[in-house]
Amino acid sequence: MRAELRRFFADKAVIHSAVVKKKQEEGAKFQDYFDWQEAANKVPSHRLLAMFRGGAEKMLRLAVRPDEDAALALLKRKFSSQGRFREQLSLAGEESYKRLLGPSLENELRAELKQRLIRRLLKSLLIIFGNCCWPRPWDKNGLWPLIRDSAPEPSWSASANRQIA
Repeated sequence: MRAELRRFFADKAVIHSAVVKKKQEEGAKFQDYFDWQEAANKVPSHRLLAMFRGGAEKMLRLAVRPDEDAALALLKRKFSSQGRFREQLSLAGEESYKRLLGPSLENELRAELKQRLIRRLLKSLLIIFGNCCWPRPWDKNGLWPLIRDSAPEPSWSASANRQIA
């Protein structure tokens, strides 16, 4: 069930950002995201970076979740044919989603979005600066091959490479 909900989160989650009360003047540089929502799997990296930065600076509140009713309907369909305990299982599923599964899957999706963002940014830097032999002090954990090989190439890179050549 958790794997099914994880796929549902990946496909249907929406990132919501809202300004923290009493921080409108202080967080003016994030005013574009004071009341913003967008599909999490389609948000451009620059926008995602700005929203995460606003959240880290405590100027924005972020939520990365799908529609709660749709997620609960998915759970209820799973438990719909469980006989006379159906109602209790449905209530337990709803409670577990709201208290445990929802927040846990949101944290997983946030971490995945951050990892994808970092890979894209590092891939862009690689394209801009080339595959130089300069030291990589940030690669203490041996992540460079993972980043280099798995990150999707930014859409503008093909034209940038033609201009450089």
